[in-house]
Amino acid sequence: MSDLVFFTSNRGKLAHFKYIGTQLGVPISGFREKVFYASYHEPQLDDREALLRESYESALSQWKRKYGEDDSGLFFLEDTSVRIDGLSAEVDVPGVHVKYWMRDMDFEKLDRLIIDSGGNRSASVRSDIVLHIPERFRAALRIEEPFLWFHDETQGHVVNGEVAIKPNLLYPWLDNRTFNRWFVPNGFEVPISCLSISAANTVDFRFLAFRKAVDFLRGAGIIKLESKKNSVQLPLSRIPKPPPIIVLCGYSCAGKTRLAQWLRDAHEYMHLEASDFMYQAFWRRHGPLTSIRIGDFAESALAQDPAVVPTAIANQVRSDRYLKVVVSGFRSAQEIQELKRLFSPDREVQVVFLAASQSIRFGRALERGREDVTDTAFKNRDQHDPARRKARGVFHVYSAET
Repeated sequence: MSDLVFFTSNRGKLAHFKYIGTQLGVPISGFREKVFYASYHEPQLDDREALLRESYESALSQWKRKYGEDDSGLFFLEDTSVRIDGLSAEVDVPGVHVKYWMRDMDFEKLDRLIIDSGGNRSASVRSDIVLHIPERFRAALRIEEPFLWFHDETQGHVVNGEVAIKPNLLYPWLDNRTFNRWFVPNGFEVPISCLSISAANTVDFRFLAFRKAVDFLRGAGIIKLESKKNSVQLPLSRIPKPPPIIVLCGYSCAGKTRLAQWLRDAHEYMHLEASDFMYQAFWRRHGPLTSIRIGDFAESALAQDPAVVPTAIANQVRSDRYLKVVVSGFRSAQEIQELKRLFSPDREVQVVFLAASQSIRFGRALERGREDVTDTAFKNRDQHDPARRKARGVFHVYSAET
């Protein structure tokens, strides 16, 4: 199945739907990733249906600029709206204009508005998804409109007191800038931005609405559920098992990259560097021009989901059918355990720890011209680098002093 294409200019929202797509087994790409002019006009209308229809027509015109009259692809757009019951009467407040409303709103002001209006803090957040249906499917399914409309909402209330929320670098939609920082879903005591990702998924208005769209597409046979391959192999002794995936780890300047390159050049291994996949996850969420540091993002990713990089590596190994693989650059033992889990029981992951004396490694660091290299700093780095320490009974240890 080709990707479901999402129209948005919001990088955080794109990251959100890419994540949702991963959870539901549906690959999602942003239209702006494919076409430089891929933005659409989003009118500032109070009427939700009129806003979504006009947005869809604008997106459709961009789609046709790219693909002409080829109407075989699937794309969608999404609008998030909010209703605060104590401030709403005939129309929802802030309604479909929530992102503009948030620009001039702070918690003290919002709290005073609710109190002055009677104190009703009940609120709901709604997600509306407009899904383009290609003509060839519309005829078969007897759908008259060129798009289908799916929506869902989450009930809750405005928090009683503002909570200090740090930016979530791995899941940027659980942020400290949108209404999520003030919205407490029913069944919880803290804003949705403070929830773990597993808890947030259960009350995620976008997740709930998009699941309906995916269920329709699967039910109609337009997309198929990705089936997992049976991991039980036939007992044919003559069928060789694939060679183990080699994971290289060790302290700084122990020779991991050099060994990986030797395996690549001399023995035709595919060398995968974990930091490349971490950068990929970073750029997908925050873009290349962000002020966020990759180190801060990596720290957040490892703390919240150490499977981020291993999953990306496993997916690439499987999709490209790599036979001989060597991986370097993991930052934690948890990542290695996740990689083992992802390949179990079909394929072995063999971990090799490269050992070299501190003096030899320090000399290598000086030769490589690394910035801020001092003997004291190098020793401190070893002492505070438990992610690369040798784990008893887990690693194969080899000397890399030459």
